[in-house]
Amino acid sequence: MEPGSFLHRAAEGVAGVIDSRRVYGDPVEAHNRTVIPVSTTWWCGGGGGGEGTTPPEEGSEEAGAKKDGSGGGFGGFGRIAPVGYIVLEEGGAEWKRIVDFDYLASLGAFVLLVWLRVLRYWIKAKLNT
Repeated sequence: MEPGSFLHRAAEGVAGVIDSRRVYGDPVEAHNRTVIPVSTTWWCGGGGGGEGTTPPEEGSEEAGAKKDGSGGGFGGFGRIAPVGYIVLEEGGAEWKRIVDFDYLASLGAFVLLVWLRVLRYWIKAKLNT
């Protein structure tokens, strides 16, 4: 990747967002304890391209037609979610998990849909025999 190119600048921009500070937050100190927040981060990205043609040569059948092209594109998305925190005290360190109820609710809905689909299949199989 050439320095200064679009892809190089895009990669530098993404690298500026994806760093350890996004996963491990700034420590907070209070009451002889240090708390370090921890999150999970993931990012997806896409790219693009394009092409173009030069105008046809004079004297050819397409001499009056102008041909050119273009292109472009880039996109991406990501998610940063807290997963827990680390508590540092004189006696050592302790990990505390944060429960993500949105994730649990969506997982539960998915399991319920799969279970209902299996139940439906099982009932149809029993009725047909």
